[in-house]
Amino acid sequence: MSGYKNLDDLKKSIHAQMEILTIQEKYVATLEENMNGGEEIVANEYIAEKDSDAAPIKIGQFAKIIRDKGVPFGRNKIHSWLNNRGYTYRIKDKNFVKSEYIVKGLFEIRGYSLYITPEGVSYFTKRLLKEFNIEE
Repeated sequence: MSGYKNLDDLKKSIHAQMEILTIQEKYVATLEENMNGGEEIVANEYIAEKDSDAAPIKIGQFAKIIRDKGVPFGRNKIHSWLNNRGYTYRIKDKNFVKSEYIVKGLFEIRGYSLYITPEGVSYFTKRLLKEFNIEE
């Protein structure tokens, strides 16, 4: 078991890989459903189709948005806040999102980066403002 300090780390890694596989299977299924006369929808068109008005943003960009609204959090505190509330989890200094929140449309994974969707920005902004008793 090289690379894993204990059995729990191995279990977490396997769980994370299973979540990624589930997401990929759902994506493939969606592509297959949307095949149009033999033409495949490419990934960028799929993403644009989901939300043509706004693009997902990185955690750091989200931190700037909520800081402007009065929440005293930066990127790292946002990651901690998401981890502490069960939206994401950490394995060896890497943040992973739980697949249920990707399915709900709050997050997207692009490459190795975590993005918050426009729906997620709205949802998390409301939660943070409520938690800090700040009115919009």
